[in-house]
Amino acid sequence: SNDLAEKSVLIYFWFTGCPPCIQIAPNLDYLDRQYAASNFQVIGFNADHVIGVNATDQQREAYLQKHDLRFANAHLDQATWEAFGNVQIFPTLFFVAPDGTIFRHMINYQDRETLESIIKALIQAG
Repeated sequence: SNDLAEKSVLIYFWFTGCPPCIQIAPNLDYLDRQYAASNFQVIGFNADHVIGVNATDQQREAYLQKHDLRFANAHLDQATWEAFGNVQIFPTLFFVAPDGTIFRHMINYQDRETLESIIKALIQAG
């Protein structure tokens, strides 16, 4: 999207109730805030609808509020899911450079230090 032009982005695929997603989300929120001034943004895509998780919008919103997660989140749609290779392991992270190329791809939980080192490299490369 035009809103993301010239930004470094971490695209985060998650689903409601995913244990490693619950564990990594506070780190992502911290990093989203920490590096916002460096033209960096985290965007979460909730995969509940695509993978058949029976959770309501109210449950998802309650989860985001309970953990004070303020980074952008949206429902994953079929086209986006397919564009990213039909993600099957959660969480899945795509670090995207300002030119739209995928800088790094990771799966499962990652600690804050690991994520932060990749974000710093992504920002410097951009």
